[in-house]
Amino acid sequence: MPKTTGAVAFSNNDIALVAWSFDGHLDGCLGFAIHQIDVNAGSKETVLPALARFASQDKTATLTTAQAPIQKFWWKDLFAKPGGTYQYRIVPMGGTPGQELTPLASVQPLVSNKVTLTPSRPPFSAYFNRGITATQALSHALGDHPSIPELAKHITNPADPIRIRLMGQLQEGVTSLLTRADKSGGTIHAALYELNDPDGLEKRLQANPKSRTVILGNEQSKTDDDADKENRDNLKAAGVTVVDRILGKGDIPHNKFMVLSENGAPTAVLSGSTNWTSTGLCTQTNNALVIESKDVAQRYMDYWNALKADTDAAGGDKSQLQSKTLRDFDHSNNARSISSPIDLGGGGCGGVNL
Repeated sequence: MPKTTGAVAFSNNDIALVAWSFDGHLDGCLGFAIHQIDVNAGSKETVLPALARFASQDKTATLTTAQAPIQKFWWKDLFAKPGGTYQYRIVPMGGTPGQELTPLASVQPLVSNKVTLTPSRPPFSAYFNRGITATQALSHALGDHPSIPELAKHITNPADPIRIRLMGQLQEGVTSLLTRADKSGGTIHAALYELNDPDGLEKRLQANPKSRTVILGNEQSKTDDDADKENRDNLKAAGVTVVDRILGKGDIPHNKFMVLSENGAPTAVLSGSTNWTSTGLCTQTNNALVIESKDVAQRYMDYWNALKADTDAAGGDKSQLQSKTLRDFDHSNNARSISSPIDLGGGGCGGVNL
C-alpha cells in the first residue's frame, strides 16, 4: 500500500485550511497541535488557538492547540490574513488530558505546502464571504440577543464591523469591474436580480452612471410583483440606463452577471452567486467570480443582448417574456459551448473549458 502520511493546505481569498493523515496508528496521541508559519513575517511560528478542550480544562481559559489539541484530521485557520502566505506544522501531542502535553517523541511533525490567501487564480479571481450567521461570535456581537431587525441595522451600514467581517472581500469582488470601468473609461452591461443595499452596492452602481446599462429583474413579495421598485427608481434617478425585466408570479429573473467592455470590446465578466443586496453580501454563503477572457465576456455579452431583445419584444407583457426566440438562443448557445468550448488554459486551476 502507498504511504499516506502528509499534510496539505488549501486557501481561498479569506481562509486557509490544512488537512493531514498518517499511514499508521499513533500510540499515545491525544490530538494535534497546529503551528501557523507566517512566511511573510520571516516564517514566524504561532501555535493556533484551541476552540475545544478536555472536560477537565477551564472553559473560560485561553488555550492553544498544544494545550487542547485538535482531535481530527483537518482544521481551518481563521486567523490567517488576506494577502498572507502560510504553511502549517502538524505536531502529534501526548501526555495526560488536562495537564501539560508534549510532542510524541516517536513521530515526526508534518509540514504542509505554502498557500497564499488571494482571490487571484488566473484567469480567474474568486471571492468568498463569511456569510454564516448561526455562530456564537455573531450572537455575542449582537449582545447575545440576536434578531433579524438587530442584524439588519449592522449589515446595511458599510462601515459597521459586523458587516465588514461577514462579507470579507466579497463586495470588493462584486464591484471590481465597476472600479475598472471607472478607471479605464470602460462600459458595463449588467443583468441583475434584486437590488437592495442603498448605502453600499447601490451607490457603487450609481457612480459614473453614463457607463452603466442594467437589465434589472424583480424580487416578488406577497403583495407586489416588484418588491425592488424603490431601489429600481433610485437607480434610474441616478442616471443609470435601466431595462425593466419584470416577470410574473412563480418566475425568477435570476441573472447576476456583469460584462466589462474596454475600447469597445468585452474583456472580462463577473459571475457568481451573489445578489446585489446586503443579505447577499452578509447573511448567505456566496461567491463572486471574475473571468479574464475576451471570448467568455463576448459569450456573456451575446446573452445580455438576447435578454434585452426578449425584454424589448415583450413590450411590458409578462406573458411574452422568456420567448421561444430567447429559449432557442439558450439551447444553441449551450450546444456551441459543448461543441466549441473556450479553452482558458491551465492558470492556477488546471485546464478549464467553458
